[in-house]
Amino acid sequence: MSHHHDHNDEDELEEEESEEEENHTLSIIRNAVAAVIMITALILEHTLSLDTVCMVLFLAVYIITGYSVIWGALKRTLKLSFFDEQQLMTIATVGAIIIGSIEEAAAVMLLYSIGELLEDYITDRSNDSVKELLASIPNTAHLIPDIDNPHETVDTEPDEIGIGSYIAVRPGEKIPLDGTVINGESTLDTSAITGESLPVSVSPSSTVTAGTINNDGLLIIHTDKLFKDSSISKIMEMAKESAKHKSNTERFITRFARIYTPAVLVLALLLAVIPPLFFNGEWPKWIYQALSLLVISCPCALVISIPLGYFCSIGTCSRNGILIKGSQYLDALVKTDRMFVDKTGTLTNGQFKVVSIVPFGIEEDELLRLAASAEQSSNHPLAKGLVAACNSLLPSSDFTEAAGKGIVAKVDGHTIIVGSDKHIHEKEIPHNERLCLIDGTALHVAVDGIYKGYITLSDSPYPGTRKHIRELKDLGINNITMLTGDNHVSAKLIANQIGIKDVRSELLPEEKVAIVKQAESEDQGKVFFVGDGINDVPVIAASDVGIAMGGTASAATIEAADIIINSSDISKLSELIRTARRTNTIVKENIVAALGIKAVFIVLATLGMTNMWLAVFADMGVTILAVLNSTRLLIKKH
Repeated sequence: MSHHHDHNDEDELEEEESEEEENHTLSIIRNAVAAVIMITALILEHTLSLDTVCMVLFLAVYIITGYSVIWGALKRTLKLSFFDEQQLMTIATVGAIIIGSIEEAAAVMLLYSIGELLEDYITDRSNDSVKELLASIPNTAHLIPDIDNPHETVDTEPDEIGIGSYIAVRPGEKIPLDGTVINGESTLDTSAITGESLPVSVSPSSTVTAGTINNDGLLIIHTDKLFKDSSISKIMEMAKESAKHKSNTERFITRFARIYTPAVLVLALLLAVIPPLFFNGEWPKWIYQALSLLVISCPCALVISIPLGYFCSIGTCSRNGILIKGSQYLDALVKTDRMFVDKTGTLTNGQFKVVSIVPFGIEEDELLRLAASAEQSSNHPLAKGLVAACNSLLPSSDFTEAAGKGIVAKVDGHTIIVGSDKHIHEKEIPHNERLCLIDGTALHVAVDGIYKGYITLSDSPYPGTRKHIRELKDLGINNITMLTGDNHVSAKLIANQIGIKDVRSELLPEEKVAIVKQAESEDQGKVFFVGDGINDVPVIAASDVGIAMGGTASAATIEAADIIINSSDISKLSELIRTARRTNTIVKENIVAALGIKAVFIVLATLGMTNMWLAVFADMGVTILAVLNSTRLLIKKH
């Protein structure tokens, strides 16, 4: 995907937006003019009874506000696609003109048109969050061709910069690519990505994410990912996609309209002919009632307010740093009481601290120094914990790493082996059996083939985690299971600190998948999994609702996850579940209100007790009420 493509997307979006704005302004003017004409005509009709003049004025109102509806209806009919609301409006109003109720036809169109305008306005409001995200995509990067002259930069599109390049980011600019700071100190405003307002300090060796804003110092950054793999560009694609995923409720409405609309047309037809043919009814009166029935029965309120409800929710969430790929996941969260959660990085900060050093025939500091020096080239969280604990590292060479087991390196002329008990066994280092059973997370150290001791480390829960787990339980999420690859003792220790009873430890990624799949097959509700990233991709993809936590979610995680929380703040989970429930309630209220009020008016129309004005109120009134009800979701509840 070349960046030109992205720019075209942005330009197209900008063109669309300016076109939309022009259309919006035109609509406002058109409706205002029509409203003035309408009021003038009504006054003239009742004071000077200038019937012909009034007829012309009403007709003008009808044409000004109705031509797009009529045109839409004609296009649909020519395509032989029937029963949408524009067709219903057209049949009803043209019918009204034929039987001489032109002012009502004009009023129907005017009110309908004003209603549409309100709807567009509200839908735009909820679309803003996606536009805000778009705005956070940077479109130039200052490339440093020669790192020895960091002041000479070339402006380049982020998309054309390869991995391993150097870029400069000046104060106030957006960071265009994911990377690592190699020079400079600053604070970053990450609110566009994470929804968190606190600035984050960065200095050499900090990782930075595209789309965040550099507040105060010049940063030189070594790029780690291509632009198209940065989380901001994935998130953007996702935000565009999310509109396409429909929830079951939305699908229900489409199916409902297919049955409902023809049924209403048949009912209207019967209402127009049966009373005059069999009960001496007057033709104009009953045709008029039938037309009113058509206006009443437009399913606008349902068709508009339900997707809008989900839309507002997804919009509000994305402003708070929670990205949802589609409304069906909000529905799924309402039906759940079962949650699996990964430990490291999700519940705990993933920063390991040295707890104890147990040497054999060597000084404590010497054991730590040799182990930390050997580990300094590793990115493993345990290695980072060791290095952080040691303040005088020695140079190391010949480094090799066995994933999940440990490392071998040369330090100061000695061969150092550091790793798990399994690693020490594989390297055939003789050691006491009892050492295989140490509690907690331990790294064993051997120097030149001789066992020299072990170092234990542990990470700690994020502050407030216990309270947030409690909140989830209060919301009825009663089955919370912690899944971790860590050993049983460390896992149990953390679980007790935060109040989770059910713990499964020492799991490989595929075992996590098996556990979640098992729960999905047994459980009636939906199962959701919360993890922080790389190693959780398979299980995030396997669960009914996979949630990725942490502002540094990898591209693979973003693709696999259904919901992404752009920070490590676990309190967002209860916010998410509350939002899902509020959305569900509001959507249900809209369905009940729309169908209830319509039913009342349909009965009145069938009894010959309504007129077009009431019909318009029943239709547009309910739609506007439902739309306003949906917009409650744009307001964040604490």
